[in-house]
Order: sequence, then C-alpha cells, then structure tokens
Amino acid sequence: MLFRSIATIGGWTIGSRIFGFVRTLLTASYLGTGAGADAVSIAIRLPSMLRRLFGEGAFSVAFVPLFAGQLATDGEKKALETAENIFNILLFSLVVITIIAEIFMEELISVAVPGFGSERLALTVMLTRLTFPFILFISLCAFYGGILNSYDRFSAFASSPIAGNAWIIGAIIFLAPRLDMPATAFAIAIFGCGIVQFLWVYIPAKRQGISFRIKFPKITPDARRFFRMLGPAALGSGVVQINIFIGAMIGSFLPTGGVSILSYADRVSQLPLSVIGTAIGTALLPILSRQIRKGEKEAANQCLAETLELSLLLAIPSTVGLIILSEPLIHLFFVRGAFTVSDAILTSQTLSMFVTGLPAYILIKIFSTTFFANQDAKTPFYAGAAGVIMDIILSLLLIKSMGPPGIGLATALSAWINAGILIYVLSKGEIRFYTPGFSRFLKRILLTTILY
Repeated sequence: MLFRSIATIGGWTIGSRIFGFVRTLLTASYLGTGAGADAVSIAIRLPSMLRRLFGEGAFSVAFVPLFAGQLATDGEKKALETAENIFNILLFSLVVITIIAEIFMEELISVAVPGFGSERLALTVMLTRLTFPFILFISLCAFYGGILNSYDRFSAFASSPIAGNAWIIGAIIFLAPRLDMPATAFAIAIFGCGIVQFLWVYIPAKRQGISFRIKFPKITPDARRFFRMLGPAALGSGVVQINIFIGAMIGSFLPTGGVSILSYADRVSQLPLSVIGTAIGTALLPILSRQIRKGEKEAANQCLAETLELSLLLAIPSTVGLIILSEPLIHLFFVRGAFTVSDAILTSQTLSMFVTGLPAYILIKIFSTTFFANQDAKTPFYAGAAGVIMDIILSLLLIKSMGPPGIGLATALSAWINAGILIYVLSKGEIRFYTPGFSRFLKRILLTTILY
C-alpha cells in the first residue's frame, strides 16, 4: 500500500514539477534577474511559504492524523463532523488573514525584504496584493486533499499542481506579451492557479459525497487538540521553506538580481526534494497515523525503515548529480532571453550549495512526518527552531564573502542540524528506523554513487 501510494503521488508530482519548471523557464526568459524578477520572486514566495506552512504543511500534519485516526477508531460520521468544524475554522481564519494582509501589505513587504529600495518595494507590494489570495484557495485545496488522502485516494490532490501550473503557463504566454509590465502576468497567473487547484480537488471530493456547510465554527475538544498541533507544526513541517524565505530576506540586501538568483537555484534544487520528499511524506502520514493509533508498532517501524531506505536510494545520487552538473544544467535551461551567462554562473554556484542539504531536507520531511503521525509536534518545532536560528547566523556570516551561494550553504548546513536533532530524538523512542541491515545498505549506496 505504501509504495503504491508513493508511486502514485510521485508520478503526479514529477508531472507537476515539469510544468512548474516550464513556468520557471518562462520567468527567466521574460524577466531574467532584474527588479521585476526579484519582485515576482517575493510575490510568489510569500503566499507559497504560507501555503506550505498552513496548507500542505502544518494544517495537513495537524489535521490528517486527527481525521485518519478518527476514521480508524471512531467511524466516518464522527470524523466528518470534526472535519466540517475544522473546515469552518480554516475558512474564517483564512478570510481574516487575507483581508488584513491586503490592508497592511506595504508594511508586510517592508519587513519581508528590508533591503529593497523604493522602486522594487513598490513593485513587490503591487504584485503581492495580486498573488496573496492564492493562500485562501490553495489551503482549502489542501484541506479537501487531506481528506481524500485519508481515504487512500491520492490522485486528485497529487495531480492538482499539474492543473495549476498548466494554467500559469497558459496565462503567462497569453498575457506577458500583451502587458506593459510582464511581471504583472505572473501575479495574475498565480492568483488563478489557486482557484484552479481548489476546484480540481473540490469537484471529485463533492462527487464522492465529501462537502461541508459554511457555518460558525465551534471550539470543541477536537478543535483544541488540532490547534495544539497546528502552531508547533507550522515551524516543524515548514522549516526548509522558512529558511529559504529567511535567505530571501537577507538576500534582499544584495544587488538587484540576488533574490531572483536564489529563487532560480532553489527551484532546481526543489525538483528532487518535491518528487521524493513530498510524495513519501504525503503517503506516509495517513498510513503511519493509522498504524500508531491502532498500536501496530512493529508495522510502523518497518514502514518507516523501508521509507527511509527508498528515500536515501533516490536522494544521495540526486545530490551528487546536481552538484556535478549544476553549471551545464543552468546554462541549458535558463540562458535565453533576459537571462545572461553571468547570471547562469552565479545561479549554478548557488545551486551547488543548496543541494548539499538535499538528503537533510528529505530526512526532515520523513522524520517530522513520523512525529506528527504520533501527534508530537513539539519535537519537530524545537528542531526546526534550532535550524532557523543557525540559518540566520550562518547567512549573515556568509553573505558578505560568498553572496547568494553563501545563503544556499547556510540553508543546507542548518538543514543538517535540524535533521540531526530529529534523528537523535527518534532513536531514543519506541518507533525505530534503524534496521540491522541499514548500515550495510547505506555503505552500498555511498560506494555505488562514488564509483559512478
């Protein structure tokens, strides 16, 4: 069941990342590394970070174990009643957050990118006002997707990014040549993407009888339990995205183009992370939640061990390959239109630094999911907080001497610190990932990767 689910999600995720990469190519071609590219990068990254924290990230890891556990022990009726109440809490909160953000967008962006001058700041504020409602629709998409995943119906949610990215590509191709400011086309496309992805998941959910009434939410014991998980889960599940955003904040003090170079390098490094980490984490969470809720500790241990071996089998060769091929890949994909050869050299150097942390990013995803499945959000929270603090310190130390590559290296090193803390704590608990053959397996993977 686990590997079939991973294959299903992974297949759709690969398709999504291909479409998403085409979107990045269009950004490089139309905007290069100028002020418009920097502004678009932040206008997309801010709601995307919130999406991964409160949509696919914290909300999912707080909600899915609760819902999947109730399905397994209390029945479908009770689980859907809880889901309807949490749906209304989510909807009310998102509407309030969106309205407040739109009103105070200039102040928000001033804090997010303190190094931007007045021209880049004004452009970023305008574009982010267009993109920010994306968080409302994409979080509702994640809510319905989490319910479908709990029923082991992964395809609709896993394929929704393909529909969203296809919309973005079409909108950019149509709008960018027709607008005086091509950057605006990207912001409009992102807003529409949220609506497309929400409908992509909501329609099949409704056809299967999963739909909820809008009514005033209640603070029930289950809702309180959900909120106790939500806050710590925001940092624990989204630490990689937080670190990348911190890198963009500090990178805003670099000359024009620094933020967009970080964004391009991040997009390439995220390809294997998204395919491996997202697919495995999404499939693992509901399955591990049910096993732990039913007291099936041996099954949970075996499930985690097999997941870890599969992840490292894919992650370690991907890391080495991206480091070796970073410069030719960036030249091949990006050097056209407004994106220059000098942009490619700096972007490839930054990519090499980012991907040194790729195995750590994936380990964080897997081990955080394990703690969340056991309804323990505090451990990933503390590990994530340590990683964020180290990321800030290292970024400030390395930015002057290394520029954008220094921020990439700081993000990678902080990820290894985060992953190391999670591994240490997990090794002391009842759920184990270290099987007798794991050491031999790891040595074979490392040796094979080095030889090739």
